[in-house]
Amino acid sequence: MRNVKRVVSVIMIAFILCGVLGFALPGGEASAEDKYPIMGPSSVSIGQLMNYYKSNATYPSFYALADSDAPTLDDFCRIYLEECAAENVRAEVAFCQAMNETGFLRYGGDGDIAAYNFAGIGAVDSSPDRFNWFPDVRTGVRAQVQHLKAYANDKDLVNACVDPRFSLVKRNTAPYVEWLGINENPYGKGWA
Repeated sequence: MRNVKRVVSVIMIAFILCGVLGFALPGGEASAEDKYPIMGPSSVSIGQLMNYYKSNATYPSFYALADSDAPTLDDFCRIYLEECAAENVRAEVAFCQAMNETGFLRYGGDGDIAAYNFAGIGAVDSSPDRFNWFPDVRTGVRAQVQHLKAYANDKDLVNACVDPRFSLVKRNTAPYVEWLGINENPYGKGWA
């Protein structure tokens, strides 16, 4: 069941990226297969991320009440852009994945808003209690971005590794959004 949910999630992320948000692929960066690369400069601004979020949900008061490092939606989106830029991961990919995984930060299922886990890292069927917790928004975003980078290429991390599952990833197996969650692609198994 979880594999079906992952495939649906990947399809939804691809749909969001290509359709709902209207992102255009930067010239010359798509493969001949016309897939959306995970790595590369972001093609979105803080304002675009904020507008997209606001069109789907209201930013949770939890982050301000918990005295987090992202008390406002602007802070939250800025962290995504900064962390993605550091590792050369497209912010639109990471942000859309987070919104899909968390139900626009409303959570439910295995997730908990206080975990600052925006990508379901550690939530596996064989061990549902292994959902990873992070100390703040930036660390949770950094872990997600590092996890995406692990799947997308084999380059070293720029920042110290905070992704507890980074070493478990078969590197460079999903360089495109469409390959996340697909068990068999030309390079092996993708996310989950």
